[in-house]
Amino acid sequence: GRPARQGTGQAVSELVAVRSGSAFLGQRRRVTPQGVQLRSVSVDASGTTLTMEGVAQSPEAFERLNAFGLNLEDLPAIPAGGAVVQKATADETGLLQFTVKVTLDVGVAPTAEQLTDLGADGLARRYQLLKQQGMPL
Repeated sequence: GRPARQGTGQAVSELVAVRSGSAFLGQRRRVTPQGVQLRSVSVDASGTTLTMEGVAQSPEAFERLNAFGLNLEDLPAIPAGGAVVQKATADETGLLQFTVKVTLDVGVAPTAEQLTDLGADGLARRYQLLKQQGMPL
């Protein structure tokens, strides 16, 4: 894949490669539990696999990471079993460093309502306009 970029702001540019990336970013923010912080997100060349690296804080660092994986799989574009923890290493302070690989179902296009719900109003309006014009979406 492409080299990972650091920080949430720069992670946004990586998600552009993913269909409806800004909506996915909004969903990702919602499903990231308290005490879990993403450090980088990278997208493979096909745009179907994300690699997320971050940290989970103690107490319950492993539970937080597990909740993050389950929450990701609740998203429409991520199939059951689509979020897999590749690595999880706790340091002496109890900080858990992790890598999660996420497989996206690119056939799942968000509806205009879902995009609006996520606050991606501009994208939702463009989506509806294209649909009205008969574009295959």
